[in-house]
Amino acid sequence: MTQDKIAQLLKSADGHRATISQLARKFEISRWYCRTILRKNNIKMYAVKNVPKASEQQRQRQVERMKILRRGALRNIRDCVIIFDDESYFSLENKYSQHFLSSDPKNVDSSVKFIGKTKFL
Repeated sequence: MTQDKIAQLLKSADGHRATISQLARKFEISRWYCRTILRKNNIKMYAVKNVPKASEQQRQRQVERMKILRRGALRNIRDCVIIFDDESYFSLENKYSQHFLSSDPKNVDSSVKFIGKTKFL
């Protein structure tokens, strides 16, 4: 495989949702060789995280409600630990691109790192 092809492979992998199998098929190489190239260039696979979809109004309401709780009901509790249960957002669909490849996950666009899920359909 030429250096140009390797550069194209790295460019198409870094910061995108793609599996190693998809990249191997696209560049007509084996999965093993594709994984070896990515490892040598410090590109790792990371899981995509599910986050709740919320509009700007919903986010503003959440902040206002937390302020009310902090000023009121939670103000006098000093020796207790308060745990807020996070709701689970998952899908029954089997999506194959639930991972993304990146050499530095901090610099990846949030649309690649996160999938917005609605609570009720």
